[in-house]
Amino acid sequence: MFELVRMRDAVGIAPEFLDAEKGAVQDEINKKYANRVLDGVGLVVGLYNIERISNGIIHPGDGASHVTVEFLLIVFKPHIGEVLCGSITSSDGDGLYVSLGFFDDVQIPPSCLPSPSRFDEEEKCWVWEWNGNDMWLDHGQEIQFRVFSIEYGPRDLLSHRKPPPLAGASESSSAAPSTEVAAPAHVQPPMMITGYINEPGLGLVCWWR
Repeated sequence: MFELVRMRDAVGIAPEFLDAEKGAVQDEINKKYANRVLDGVGLVVGLYNIERISNGIIHPGDGASHVTVEFLLIVFKPHIGEVLCGSITSSDGDGLYVSLGFFDDVQIPPSCLPSPSRFDEEEKCWVWEWNGNDMWLDHGQEIQFRVFSIEYGPRDLLSHRKPPPLAGASESSSAAPSTEVAAPAHVQPPMMITGYINEPGLGLVCWWR
């Protein structure tokens, strides 16, 4: 589920941080990569270790020291077929939505639920019909699922999952006429995991206790 990924990148160190070079490099790497989805790599949890920092180069007119850094990142990238455990956060006609606590973009579509299953419109909840009993997949319940696929969104979405507001934003700027194009109702997340629970041992944890 978690892997170490070796990376190499250029980092600029401001003059006031040159006496604490390693700490400054760690801060810059975490600022750039932590909580960011990298295409084909996964969700970066944080920096694990710095392996090498090159000698710094200072360009004319720029007091910063520019170094090349080789480092290891802790990345969340489950394997296809791996069993994960989370909790159901919501349901609709398109299936179940599951949170792992630190990652929320998990979906279990209707075709991947135990058969036969139905969606109860009144309760907004999926129900597995098992031997004449209704097995409700209630929100908040702990659920085990197997990873079926991992999809990555467009490259312009492969960024921090919860970006902070723009620095220096003021009431006057927010009152100005907006020229921004409205976002679509559904935006593909940077990383989406599809799971299934239609095999023995999967589904609500309480089913198998």
